[in-house]
Amino acid sequence: NGTKLGSHTGSEIPFEFDVTDVIKQGRKNFLSVCVTNGKGMLSVFANTETAGFWDCGGIWQEVSLNVRPKAYISDVYAVSDWKTGDVRLDFTVCSTADGSVPITLNADIADMSTGKTKCSQSGKAFTAVNGENKFSLDLKVEDFKLWDTENPNLYTVNASLGSEFGSYEYKSFNFGFRNIEIKNGFYYLNGKRFYLKMTHENIYDPLIIQGTPRNAEYLLKKLDNVKSAGFNTFRFIGTAGIPAQLDYADRIGLLIYEESAQSWMGKNAWSDENYDKLVIRDRNHPSIIIWGLLNETGS
Repeated sequence: NGTKLGSHTGSEIPFEFDVTDVIKQGRKNFLSVCVTNGKGMLSVFANTETAGFWDCGGIWQEVSLNVRPKAYISDVYAVSDWKTGDVRLDFTVCSTADGSVPITLNADIADMSTGKTKCSQSGKAFTAVNGENKFSLDLKVEDFKLWDTENPNLYTVNASLGSEFGSYEYKSFNFGFRNIEIKNGFYYLNGKRFYLKMTHENIYDPLIIQGTPRNAEYLLKKLDNVKSAGFNTFRFIGTAGIPAQLDYADRIGLLIYEESAQSWMGKNAWSDENYDKLVIRDRNHPSIIIWGLLNETGS
């Protein structure tokens, strides 16, 4: 509605602005989003004539307008034990209310393949204060199955919050029971040694090449092709994978090496914040086994 909300640098991590004070209740509202690419972020170290990437801009993930109460869930992290089936759900609850607010947290874990609820906890009472709050719920999945490349067993977390301001349902997400480690120079998945068979590619649309993806079907099909060719690991080079791709990698059992475009630009004022938020965005994915921090940097 003609009021500037703010700006954001980078294309990989989610960001938001509060429009409560500028929204027009009961009337039409106009939301505009502008991408300013200039010479492009990759021009920090190269140009399109010498770099191995197209330096293009545009909006290639979702833009949404969300309504939520004064107390809501902003993040849930599922910390699972691959030996016991124990799951700790770490909640980040935000409150814009003055003073303290009594809340209740609810969560259940279901087998993704059958939809059957495996465990739940409801009505756990907490008190949230203005700002960001951290709470946890402990659950246990009996007779759980491990996630691996041949049997990518997934479990779905459903979480919600209740308060005097109303209920809020957090977006459901999947996780898996798995363990990745390196011992004596070898990779082990769930205690078994395995060999990484990896290739890499970026997020360009295979049809229009230069520009933003127009058909998610191609972005998912490439992961099927990679696995069908005998690879077990895929590296998103020069940019992080989009959420739909990571969800799909979880479902088909394809291991992921994820790196940010930031890794190609060297350390600067916003690199730490960028990586922290990218890890928070994607840390529930069992498919991600490597976080790429720096690549081909001078020092």
